[in-house]
Amino acid sequence: MVTITMSFVLLFILVWFYRRFFPVRGVKCTNLQHLKKETKIIDIRDYHIASHHPVTGATNIPFAYIKRYYQPFIGSEVIIISNDVVAKNLCIRFLKQKGVQVTGYYISNPDNKEKKFAELC
Repeated sequence: MVTITMSFVLLFILVWFYRRFFPVRGVKCTNLQHLKKETKIIDIRDYHIASHHPVTGATNIPFAYIKRYYQPFIGSEVIIISNDVVAKNLCIRFLKQKGVQVTGYYISNPDNKEKKFAELC
């Protein structure tokens, strides 16, 4: 009985770790200069960060609110702007599950903090 419980706990931890830290397949880091006109940009950074370092043409929906306001983007190509690798991964997985075509992401690092996982471009 104990081994079954431990197996479920281990499985839960592995799934949790995978969803947060492993990059999403098929979604590449993108340069914001070379975008198609029909591609929409969602900025999932917090309001106070996005207002100090704005991206022209981006819709600011903080990650905490993405589950409430994703509906206008269903079926359209989207690029995600984030300042956090974990939030980027969770947001992309959620939006893909809801039918949004996430084609790329951009990690904004305005404070020049230490880069994590050698993934930031």
